[in-house]
Amino acid sequence: MARVTDAQDDFDDSVALAARMDATRMDLEVLTVRPLSSTMVRVELTGDALRSLAYVPGQDLMLTATTGPPVERRRWTIRSLDRERGVVALDVVLHRDGGASRLHLAAAGEVVEAIGPRGKVHLDEDARVHHFLGDQSFLPAAFVLAEAVRRPARAAVTLTVPGPDDRLPLAAPACAEGPVWVEAQGDDQATGLALLAASGLGEHEDGVVAYVGGEMTLASTIRSALVRDHGWPREAVLPKPYWRRGTANARHGEPGRD
Repeated sequence: MARVTDAQDDFDDSVALAARMDATRMDLEVLTVRPLSSTMVRVELTGDALRSLAYVPGQDLMLTATTGPPVERRRWTIRSLDRERGVVALDVVLHRDGGASRLHLAAAGEVVEAIGPRGKVHLDEDARVHHFLGDQSFLPAAFVLAEAVRRPARAAVTLTVPGPDDRLPLAAPACAEGPVWVEAQGDDQATGLALLAASGLGEHEDGVVAYVGGEMTLASTIRSALVRDHGWPREAVLPKPYWRRGTANARHGEPGRD
């Protein structure tokens, strides 16, 4: 029988988990839940701990979805944080099978537990061009990161979303052309290759970085093509799988791996 690690032991203990992650455990109150499109809502939450929360663009909050046992948690990118008001905004994709995720159904006044900030995919401050490729689950992080790029560096966003009303506006000075929207193909691998083609990325150039996020097969297809077929160094491609088709995310909020 496999030995249970300390990390597994403390997963249900929110205080211990936050301490191990060097993060903050917070009780946040739901302020509003409003639609952004037919498949995405914005949830605003408030709490005193947010007034002093330090985070890097691209990081997320881990929210307790079910108290268990076992506890299940889900993660959402910090779309914006107003420290003066103590308000954070999270953009939530509405999946057909949300599994443990019920944040989009939360009512004003409901209190949820959060741990954060979390996440290790940040902007490469030395890059001169930042490319963001992925599906709708990557949209909040891609937009946050693109907005954080400072000129003269440039940002380029290439995404696939379910429908025209999901093509949300992006206000990012470093991405003057706006997002490139790609139609989904027959499967995730084909969609990944379509995103790569639409991005115009080919052989690697110094100072160019690609951030790839979304469904696991889609993200790995893009990363493999850049590294294997176009000679990109692995450190220039930053992948982040958010979900895996046909499989519910594990209780830590990320897709399970074989």
